[in-house]
Amino acid sequence: MNGVRGIRLENKDLDAEFRQALALLATARNNDTKSVSLKFQGKGKRQVRVGYIRETPVWKTAYRMVLDGDSALLQGWAIVENTSENDWNEVELTLISGRPISFVMDLYQPMFVRRPLLQAQLPSGAAPRIHDRALLTRPPLAQRPFVTSVVPVVDDSRGFGGGGAFSSGGGFGGGNFGGAGTESAPLDPSQGVNVKAKAGDVGELFQYSIKELVTLKRRRSAMLPIVNQKVGSEKLSIYTRHSGLKNPYHSLRLKNTTKLHLMQGPITIFDDDTYAGDAQIGHVAPAGERLISYALDLETDIVQGTDKTVQSIDAIKLLRKGVIEVARLEQRISPYRVINSAAKTKTVLIEHPVSIDGSQLKKPAKPTESTRSYHRFAVVTKHQQSIDFEVIFESSNKTEALVAQLEDTEIVQMLELKQLAGDVKQLFREMLKARARVGRAKLQLEALEGQVRSIHAEQQRIRQNIDNLDRTSELYQRYVKKLNTQEDQLEQLKEKRVENMSSLLELENSLQELTGEAPKDDVFGDG
Repeated sequence: MNGVRGIRLENKDLDAEFRQALALLATARNNDTKSVSLKFQGKGKRQVRVGYIRETPVWKTAYRMVLDGDSALLQGWAIVENTSENDWNEVELTLISGRPISFVMDLYQPMFVRRPLLQAQLPSGAAPRIHDRALLTRPPLAQRPFVTSVVPVVDDSRGFGGGGAFSSGGGFGGGNFGGAGTESAPLDPSQGVNVKAKAGDVGELFQYSIKELVTLKRRRSAMLPIVNQKVGSEKLSIYTRHSGLKNPYHSLRLKNTTKLHLMQGPITIFDDDTYAGDAQIGHVAPAGERLISYALDLETDIVQGTDKTVQSIDAIKLLRKGVIEVARLEQRISPYRVINSAAKTKTVLIEHPVSIDGSQLKKPAKPTESTRSYHRFAVVTKHQQSIDFEVIFESSNKTEALVAQLEDTEIVQMLELKQLAGDVKQLFREMLKARARVGRAKLQLEALEGQVRSIHAEQQRIRQNIDNLDRTSELYQRYVKKLNTQEDQLEQLKEKRVENMSSLLELENSLQELTGEAPKDDVFGDG
């Protein structure tokens, strides 16, 4: 076959179609090829390295954490892919982490400035104009509506989808490393992982430089070990409010005691040589911490109670004459009950949403830690122990009230409050006394009015009967005498009525002086 210089198919039609297809492929490849000329103006002989940038997939990370008592071994791999059509033969590979701003701009194609197309214009006659109606009032500049822009917050705690590097059902299964029913010694996960990466900072980014040259076939991927070190870990359980679950999650507090920047990715947890679950972690800088949840804690139950709101008066003070300021407190109480059925002491971290309405955390005094969305409270429980736990948020608001509009029952209730200021307490007591005097005066005036109405009714009856009587009769003389007596009584009642009305006016003015209202100056009529 070495001497073959050409191939021709016997079928002429098939041979023509085959050559046409080859020509199309060659044309397409030639269109993707760009010619680049390099010219060097310097003198002398020297080495020149030419490089180019090629779009490649983002490299990913996968981790495995092996727990052994109080220690934890973290193993990590970088997953790289050669999506090109060329094999990598002993190439230097450097992996850079971070989120640099990157974009694509077409600088190869020529660009032309598009000129606007103008039409010749002729002057036209003036058209009548309808002016808009002016606003009645123009709000100040500070009160005019404005538009705010909302910037989304990117949560970098979400890793790539999928399970861990060694999830259940693949690789190492849910049992021991050695496998069920085997007599061989269990596999030591700390062996066989030879890290071939050197980490270092590059400006604001972080890079892993692979120590050895990498060989990778086209359209293939590889897992390159980048970390195999002990890290700090603490076992705990995490419960998130409104999660809909009655059990918290088995979790770990991972502390990055390495000097490496750990990229986000899936992580598989092994506890005492047994598969425990999968999780995801976000970016963890050196000395940074992350919480990792990998399984449900079936030995711990969380009973989430119903929220309740309690309102109370915090303070009442005199703001100005006739106006009081009432400061009220509102507490939102969220109860929890933590039940530990395990044979050991457990730390449960309760995640409670932060307040978005300005309420302040009242109980506990401060959280164990906080995130953008949650406060976290650590609750330590012993074996077969049940602990009740409350989270209380408190908010306050101040309102103004006119003392003249307060009912007597409200004033009596406020007088029993310790939060009532001394000057307000004295004002309320004087108001109650003044209102009582006004009330008694009104009752006396109403009694006089009742007597007057009774006499007027009796006089009307007598006048109806006297018209039919003989003026010389004894009954007629009796009626006349009674009418005279009633007129004297009416004169006396009229004088008392004027006195009582004047006294009532003085009492009401005194009351209005206390409450800050304008005094009455009208004169009562005879009525």
